Amino acid sequence: MKTLIKPTLLLLLMATAVFGKVPRGFKPTSEFEAVKAEAIEKKKLLTIVFKGSDDRCPNCAATMENGEKATKSSSKLLFTRVSAFRNKKTGLPEEILSQVGSLADGASVYFYVFNPNDLKLVTKGSRTELQSNKKTIREFKNTVRAAKKEL
Repeated sequence: MKTLIKPTLLLLLMATAVFGKVPRGFKPTSEFEAVKAEAIEKKKLLTIVFKGSDDRCPNCAATMENGEKATKSSSKLLFTRVSAFRNKKTGLPEEILSQVGSLADGASVYFYVFNPNDLKLVTKGSRTELQSNKKTIREFKNTVRAAKKEL
């Protein structure tokens, strides 16, 4: 019995470390208020990324890269997991959550871009739009840039 406890505990700690990790350049959604204040001060948008549980998906990696490139210079970036969204543990206000809708878990990535002043949704993109379709990636990026100019 004791021999099972140690490996199980180790596995649980490793899973927490992997799944709780926030990518470089992003802040966790638990810091929403501070990031929002910084976005307002620097006249930037808020981009919230909801990522599914599959961290090995190459399509998701491409989506993360394309979405980050499209929003990075115009936004402050926040990150959370779809599972945290479903369990209502993101730390995000209801004004944001009510505009998100339902999200699929697994091999999924969603970018939601908000105006930090009124928390209105500017645009959103998922793996379908941001994985490899250059036209939709460009449209997404142009929408983000235009919204930033209006701040």
